[in-house]
Amino acid sequence: MPVSAPTQALDELLLRKRSNDERLTELLQASVAEGKNAPTRFHPPYDLFHRNGELILSIELPGVLSSDLEVSLDAQRLVVTGRFPEVLEIETTRLHSSRAQGTFRCEFVTPEAQQVGSHEFVLANGVLQIRLKLILLPTSDPADSPKLLED
Repeated sequence: MPVSAPTQALDELLLRKRSNDERLTELLQASVAEGKNAPTRFHPPYDLFHRNGELILSIELPGVLSSDLEVSLDAQRLVVTGRFPEVLEIETTRLHSSRAQGTFRCEFVTPEAQQVGSHEFVLANGVLQIRLKLILLPTSDPADSPKLLED
């Protein structure tokens, strides 16, 4: 059974994301092995869905205000940056911490064979939902281009 273009593009997107995550882990491990202070970065949990020509991204951002959040899209890269609020603003001795704090940055690359036609995002109840309307780009495969017919 042939795979549809949107499904194939989504599989490609997930594969590239996995590859980027693995490369980041390798770089951080190498940095620690060399004795360098590797920056710690928090990647908020997210879900990615595909429905009717749309990518829907839901990112958990508890406590983040829309004024502390930036969503940008250029070409095929979606970037979400922001800051989690401080838990306590007075000096305290932290006994345990597992909550997200400080800044965060998430990058997502859209499928190469598709372009984002429009996007919208809503932050509600600690979840940022981003909808990307995808447009299938014309193929550049020479087999699909017009041919000159000879008599």
